[in-house]
Amino acid sequence: MTNRMRQLRPRDAALFLAVAAVVAVLGVMIGRELGIGGQATATLEQVSVDSGVAEATAAADVRDATPEANPDANETDGGTFRDPAESAESQDAASALSLRLSAPDICETDHGFYGSGIGETPVAWEVTGGKAPHFLEIDGEIRDASRRLYAGPRGIASVSCALETGEVRYWDAENSYRVLDGDYVVDSGLKTIRAVVTDADGRTGEATVDVYVILSTGRHEHLLRGGHTYRVFGTLITIPSGIDMRISTAETGDFGYDYQRIKVEGSDAAVWFDLDGFAEVSRETPEVEAATSGVSHGTDFDQLFDALTRSVGQLPTFNTQSE
Repeated sequence: MTNRMRQLRPRDAALFLAVAAVVAVLGVMIGRELGIGGQATATLEQVSVDSGVAEATAAADVRDATPEANPDANETDGGTFRDPAESAESQDAASALSLRLSAPDICETDHGFYGSGIGETPVAWEVTGGKAPHFLEIDGEIRDASRRLYAGPRGIASVSCALETGEVRYWDAENSYRVLDGDYVVDSGLKTIRAVVTDADGRTGEATVDVYVILSTGRHEHLLRGGHTYRVFGTLITIPSGIDMRISTAETGDFGYDYQRIKVEGSDAAVWFDLDGFAEVSRETPEVEAATSGVSHGTDFDQLFDALTRSVGQLPTFNTQSE
């Protein structure tokens, strides 16, 4: 074959290239119909997607594991990311055992017979935190007069109004009330009620509440202490600070009125009250001898009796923190 025959003319070369292109296109189309080239393309695209997901997942894992390096990742489920140690401290704080008490300001009582029949006051408690069950000791007792245990996160205790309860026992099953033995003290004054709570883990918490006790009396044997409020023959009076007093002589007037003499302890000084309204009738203010026990020489009884008269019918004023 001659060289002329081996050489393609430009027009023939162009025609050859065009035919080759058509054949290639037809090959691709036929391959796609047969699922050959398309499968390869889909596989490559899937690898690319899977790779992107893996990279995104890895990046997310890194962000979650290092919140300090990525502050934007600190918000989770609408809350703020918290260090595990801080979370443990928060849980401990939330479960910390605490106790709160509340009670009326005033508790009125009489002396009773052998410590029985003494007034009581309700004391409400509320426990927060700790692990249930909770048990309480209130004013030295773990139950009230009905033998009901002080237990649970909240409740109401019944506490004796005695300033000091001494030894406590209960009358019997039918008449469930306290009987105080030993060195019990029933008098007017500030009573601090203390309570201790213990939870299931043995942790304890405590709280106090102050109640002012008013002794109701009409008996000579009761010393009325200075600075304290008493209910004498049904009427409130406050003994002035600096003296003690004691109920003394009772008399009946010409018109049938009863008069009560309340005498200063250690002196002949006294004041008379009309029991029909407890108005002052008269007073006795002798000079006090220097040797008189318990009363200072030169005591101004008129000033003290003025204060006593003004106190008639008035509730006590007191500091709930200290007497």
